[in-house]
Amino acid sequence: LGAGFHNIITDSLQSISNVYPELSAYPIFEGISGLPAFAMVGAASVLAALFRAPLTASLLLFECTRNYDVILPLMASAGVASLTGDIVEKWLDEEQRENDPVSWGDLAT
Repeated sequence: LGAGFHNIITDSLQSISNVYPELSAYPIFEGISGLPAFAMVGAASVLAALFRAPLTASLLLFECTRNYDVILPLMASAGVASLTGDIVEKWLDEEQRENDPVSWGDLAT
């Protein structure tokens, strides 16, 4: 997941810098983090979404890499992944409750 995102961003920035060469002086066009960094952030985000533990995933990745550069993107992606997991789980739970023939009564709230 993270490696695929890295490839998309790298190709997009390369295409933009080919069309607009004057933009290549900006720091974002000089280079972004390597493929392993994106792959590790993607893996930690999946861990955060599955276990609903973004802080645990962030600390685990930091302990493995000892790299401060991945903390901010990791916290952002882990938070979004955990929030998305919560929303999807709530949506699926409501859908299952609607299709259940048993009346939930007061337990539905």
